[in-house]
Amino acid sequence: MKSIQKGNKGEREVANMFKREGIEAKRVPRSGAPSYDNGSKIWVGDIWFPKNRNNFAIEVKLNNKWSGKITDLINPNSWIRKVFADLLKKCKDHNKIPILIFRRNHDTWLAMYIEEDILISVNPEDWEKEISSSFNIILKYKVKDNLWVSVSTAEFLVKYISYIMKNHPLISQE
Repeated sequence: MKSIQKGNKGEREVANMFKREGIEAKRVPRSGAPSYDNGSKIWVGDIWFPKNRNNFAIEVKLNNKWSGKITDLINPNSWIRKVFADLLKKCKDHNKIPILIFRRNHDTWLAMYIEEDILISVNPEDWEKEISSSFNIILKYKVKDNLWVSVSTAEFLVKYISYIMKNHPLISQE
């Protein structure tokens, strides 16, 4: 399978994860190229939420450059860390919350994000009832002072973000 086809396939799989949670999600053609919202050019990442405020920039990577070893996730010179560092910079420039969803071929989807950015005050009892069974933080590591990156299953993060989009007034579907 060609690289572009593989990328498109991964983006469709991630968009479908959100759709299964009741959130309209679409892949952005040309792998995260700028889109237009009410005539304004904006960058949204690889996955677009037409009915939400698009605070999140989701980058999707499906390839075998990552060895699948947890140690690669904390190695600052690893491919996956470099991809996340690029995403952080781009999100800072565009005022977005960065989320990297990735996997090796045929492995489980994982998500890398800055936990502080996505933890929005919701009633913990409500959301725990909704998704506690899939909660799975694999690791956390410190990038620099007061900046911690978390890695969890993508399933957990998609359920959490979907819950927020449905229930939080600042992000919820319009």
